[in-house]
Amino acid sequence: MSSLALLGLSQRETEVLACVMQGKENKVIATHLSINVGTVRKHLESIYCKLGVHSRTEAIAQALQKLGLLNSSPLI
Repeated sequence: MSSLALLGLSQRETEVLACVMQGKENKVIATHLSINVGTVRKHLESIYCKLGVHSRTEAIAQALQKLGLLNSSPLI
């Protein structure tokens, strides 16, 4: 999770994104982090803004690409 912090996210945003990357739903993330589901949504909005994306999938892909874990070359 420490490498996710390099993306310019807060500690809590990093924790939320790590949970998203594990495939957890908002309710599960909220329970895991002892926060409200609405707070999870707000953290996700902030993550999307900081990463310049619009969805969970894009956030994961952008994070992996910025960390050098996803090849940016087309698959074809």
